[in-house]
Amino acid sequence: MQGGMARGALPDVPGDADPREARAAAARMVREPAELFHGVDADVVWEPAHADRSWAARVRVPGDAE
Repeated sequence: MQGGMARGALPDVPGDADPREARAAAARMVREPAELFHGVDADVVWEPAHADRSWAARVRVPGDAE
């Protein structure tokens, strides 16, 4: 399924946090509702950082066709 873009602040993550902490918080924002509402384990795979210091990720559910 085609995805979209999410922008904005991450709750409880300071602006000067380590990128790993920010990516972990963003991944939790995807994984937790996927498990709670859909009963699936979502896998968040991060791409390398872009030149503007933004990040992109692919969310996959094991067993789904890409």
